[in-house]
Amino acid sequence: MELSNDGKSAEAMVMTIIYRLIDEEGNPVFRKAEKAELMRQVDPDVLSRIITTISDGTMTDEEVTKN
Repeated sequence: MELSNDGKSAEAMVMTIIYRLIDEEGNPVFRKAEKAELMRQVDPDVLSRIITTISDGTMTDEEVTKN
């Protein structure tokens, strides 16, 4: 929330994905060390779609893989 309030929406989206995405065994999909790479290489629209979907709790494995 703080990052978003500071005008760092891309960083806020990436951090949300890092902290919230887990695999079927409950392990994190991404590490905090991958933040810069995610920010450089992933389109903000894709990040936004992922966050919207995980916030709804409706993301399927296929959608995660596709993104």
